[in-house]
Amino acid sequence: MSNATDRVDAQVEGSLVRAPSHQPTLDLEPLRSIRSHHSQHAHFHDIAERADSPPPPRPVVDIEHEPVDDDPREWSHKKKTFVMALMTTAVLGPMISPSIYNPVVDEVKADLNGTETQIGLSLSIYILLQGCVPVVWASTAEIIGRKPIYIASFVLYTIGTAVGSRATDIQVLIGMRCLQAMGSSAVLSVGAGSLADMYEVKERGRKLGIYYGMPMLGPTLGPLIGGALGNAYGWRSTLYFLAVFAALMTLLFFFFPDTWRRERSRVYQKAISDALKRSLKAERHAEEKRQRKLAKGLSSNATTPAPTHPTTPISGAMTPVTAPGSIHEGSDADVDVELAAEAPRKRRIRWPQWMPFVSNNESDDIKPSFRDVNPIPTMISIFHSPTNAIVLVCSGLLFAAQYTTTYTASVTFARAPYNYNPLIIGVVLLAFGMGNIFGSVLGGRASDAILKRLAKKNGGVTVPEMRLKSTLPGMPLIIVSYLVYAWTTDYKTNIAGPVVGLFFAGFSLMFVYSSTLAFLVDSNPGRSASAVSCNSFCRGVGACVMSQVAIPIQNAIGDGGLYTLFAGILCLSCAGLTAVAFKGEQWRSPDHVWPWSKWTRRSHGPDSAAAEHVSPSHVSHASTVVERVPEDTAVEMEKKQARTEKA
Repeated sequence: MSNATDRVDAQVEGSLVRAPSHQPTLDLEPLRSIRSHHSQHAHFHDIAERADSPPPPRPVVDIEHEPVDDDPREWSHKKKTFVMALMTTAVLGPMISPSIYNPVVDEVKADLNGTETQIGLSLSIYILLQGCVPVVWASTAEIIGRKPIYIASFVLYTIGTAVGSRATDIQVLIGMRCLQAMGSSAVLSVGAGSLADMYEVKERGRKLGIYYGMPMLGPTLGPLIGGALGNAYGWRSTLYFLAVFAALMTLLFFFFPDTWRRERSRVYQKAISDALKRSLKAERHAEEKRQRKLAKGLSSNATTPAPTHPTTPISGAMTPVTAPGSIHEGSDADVDVELAAEAPRKRRIRWPQWMPFVSNNESDDIKPSFRDVNPIPTMISIFHSPTNAIVLVCSGLLFAAQYTTTYTASVTFARAPYNYNPLIIGVVLLAFGMGNIFGSVLGGRASDAILKRLAKKNGGVTVPEMRLKSTLPGMPLIIVSYLVYAWTTDYKTNIAGPVVGLFFAGFSLMFVYSSTLAFLVDSNPGRSASAVSCNSFCRGVGACVMSQVAIPIQNAIGDGGLYTLFAGILCLSCAGLTAVAFKGEQWRSPDHVWPWSKWTRRSHGPDSAAAEHVSPSHVSHASTVVERVPEDTAVEMEKKQARTEKA
């Protein structure tokens, strides 16, 4: 092991501090001694003064550059390229899966006797689950690593597509579509975490642009592949194609070098902290139980009370009988140690090393468990940051528009006067897909270039909001492109008009979207996969809702009204991203006070302000613990101790 094992990272109120790990004992802060009435008033006066003064600066450790064994950032270019190619190829399948099904839905409905509602459910629930499930995959990946998640998820993906291809009724197909969506969703969020593990901030924009740009061909290639296979071999062949792809990717992921390192994961540090608290609580309860037994005259390992003589008619006293393991009056508790030493030790079962949450090291008593795989706290902490929340919602709207456009465009070009078949529709939508690719790749490069230029002006210090400033040229293009596409399709012009609108709409959408992903990765060090999974959650929910309401709106007000409405929604999204680009650094500052913060402090009184500065420290490693007793609890304990001594 490297010197990374000689230090631990303790997380104190959101920031990381370094604490020595060589001390074998727990450094617990003792309770204050009993004070007089005057000293207590003086103490609370000090607390009030500390509440009015700003908190002292907290030391911060760059968790992304903690020393680790086999550092992924030091891997060879060849090894990084292999991982990059594998991740980009793997994410292509999940992006094809939703749209490959569209050209054959009529055949599926006729073959399985499905209704319009059931077919619509199989389409919408897929994108919903593909957006929501990644929060679980990402949380688990931050505890046990990326590689087990990739393998497990693609096994589910393979099973879902293989069984679904042999479905004989629509209910089985919908269930397998759900399983397919859950399995295909992991690589969409955890993959960004793998890239963040390997690449520095200055090159992430370009790599994330490639990672999300190439698979954006999926929504375009899906109808082409689905239409070709469906016309030649039937609707089941589309699922055969996906099953073979998923099986091959499962085999390739066995050769995947895991990029995850526990020293650089905030979620893992939090899990270790929770495991330590549970261990300390269990030891405290065991000690209290032992002390209660000793007070009753029992051995600490006794399970039943010691036998006694019957009550004598003379005195009525109860005389304890000497028994092995009992404690006589005047003796000490050394007998417990001797008995514990003589007790046979339990044999440990040696489990395979690759299993999660398993350790064969007898000294490794503090380790995470399945109860620590809870994505809700991590999601809350990510959404608690206003800049994260705004960017997540805005990027979710961008993706929802991107996904819904391919769906509604297929309906538009299948109607008169175009009357295109699925294959020709796929060719038309290639313009949108090519725009996605160029926009993502160029947007990533522009993000890195703007970041480098602004960092140079800032004395070499990079700020995540610098990336969002690179999206400003693409925002007006989004609005103009959607308006062009809206009214060329509404007036049924020559196909050249809608194709041009689709290309620039796809280009501008991904030009902006790729930089929002890079921002989320940079602004959430140590939990990048969880941040991207929250992005998947927002875009999945947004795409599900928007795709469900788009067709009724399209039928009611036409293509012009629908895509003009899209342009208005995207205008609001761009406004939110612009606000974060210029105000995000100020909003993320610890010194920034929000209006509702003042209201909350005023409603809770001055004691709440004091509590902010004396709140318990949150420790994130098993080696060193510092526990602080809240002020009100300590005073009550002192008063109780004073009353006891007085009595």
